[in-house]
Amino acid sequence: MLVLLGALELILEIFPGKVSARCPPKSLSAQLLRHFGIADKLGVSPQSSQPTARSVVEWRYLTGTQAIGEDVRELLHSYRQNTSAEIPPDLFSVLTEGLINVRHHAYPADSEIPPDLRRWWLFSRYVEPEGQTAGNLYIAIYDMGVGIPTTMKERLERGEVILNLIEQVIPTGKALDKALLLQAVEHRRSGTGLPHRGNGLPEMREFVASTSAGRLYIVSGSAQYSYGPSSQEGMVTAYSRSFPGTLILWSLPLKLKE
Repeated sequence: MLVLLGALELILEIFPGKVSARCPPKSLSAQLLRHFGIADKLGVSPQSSQPTARSVVEWRYLTGTQAIGEDVRELLHSYRQNTSAEIPPDLFSVLTEGLINVRHHAYPADSEIPPDLRRWWLFSRYVEPEGQTAGNLYIAIYDMGVGIPTTMKERLERGEVILNLIEQVIPTGKALDKALLLQAVEHRRSGTGLPHRGNGLPEMREFVASTSAGRLYIVSGSAQYSYGPSSQEGMVTAYSRSFPGTLILWSLPLKLKE
């Protein structure tokens, strides 16, 4: 859904007034378009698209072209204000660093993509814990940039990344995408030269490892990285086609405050 929404929103920016939508009155599709702020651009009536369904309004949506720290800070602050769950104090810094890291991979300084189109999209959903039933914080982030494997390949060529290839055949193509995505997630190394950068993705993985039911999925290039606390190591699989950009799905169980 997030990938589709991102593509639709980008089309609307490039071709304003050229695309319209027809939705049944008060349908979930109409409510979603209104909730995500693009109903007016598609000519969907406000009277027939006001969000009321729980499956719609419980989702939060953010998008932009600039650094996303302040937006995420406000989002997590709103969750903290209205929750009885124990939200880890360093969750904001880990999440923000992970998103900045991905954006850095997506749109390098010399990117040919115009600045006003260097966009990111974020979904979040919070479920309050009840009694012995854990709550959940679900976050999805997407961008249409060059992808993690592509920027990692450039760093590999410059000697900034060293893969563990001892007793292995040097990977190429999809196998190289898999190796580079694994390197980006499981090895702490800054791609900016700044001491406080580069730890976002590994720390997102460590958050999941500290839980009983968390999950982390990253799709970029021709590879997907999957990790859950039941596994010792992340699993990387290959796709037959290259994915347009980078998609991160992060799910964390939350318990009641003690």
